[in-house]
Amino acid sequence: MPTKGRPEKDVKTAGECVMADMTNEAVETAMETNDTAQNSTNENAETELTIEQQVQALTEQNQALMTEIAKLKKTSDKNASEAAKYKRQYRETLSAQEQASQDKAEKEAERQEQFEKLLRENKINKYMRQYMGLGYSEAQAENAATARADGDEDTLFKIQSEVQKQMLNSAKAEWMRTRPEVNAGTQQTVTAEQFANMGITERTELKRKSPELYNKLAHKG
Repeated sequence: MPTKGRPEKDVKTAGECVMADMTNEAVETAMETNDTAQNSTNENAETELTIEQQVQALTEQNQALMTEIAKLKKTSDKNASEAAKYKRQYRETLSAQEQASQDKAEKEAERQEQFEKLLRENKINKYMRQYMGLGYSEAQAENAATARADGDEDTLFKIQSEVQKQMLNSAKAEWMRTRPEVNAGTQQTVTAEQFANMGITERTELKRKSPELYNKLAHKG
């Protein structure tokens, strides 16, 4: 009897081993799942931290740039002040005659600048009158004159093209407004007999529309 009971014990032991293995696998799976979730959470935290670091870096760069601009401005002001100082010191080293020559040269340069400015204004006024005489508007004439005085050929050509286009359109509109009416077939439809039977109003209308035909019929009568 003991011999027959041994296989049953072995089967039970094997079943317990299988159950134990299944339990271990479930635990391992759960642990892996937990680790994955934890890693995902850590990655998100790292990503958020990276963005914060980027924002902080940009803020620091911006602050550094503003500081550098302030330094450059300060340096520029300092250089301008030093230049004025050196100029003053240089003038102090000059003799009275040399200072007078320096003053004369500076005044001459200023007069030359004013003369060139006045010359440019005179040219613009002269050219402006010329363009207005050609039918340019005041604004168009001023822009064209300025471009011509400054040697800006591209701007001058553009303005001239616009003015020519406007003049052509204006001339076309005026021609359409004042052109004589076309009275096709008038000479063929009015005979001497019809003319003789016309009243004063009809003859006046015919004379207005076709004076040549009116004169021809009138002289026949």
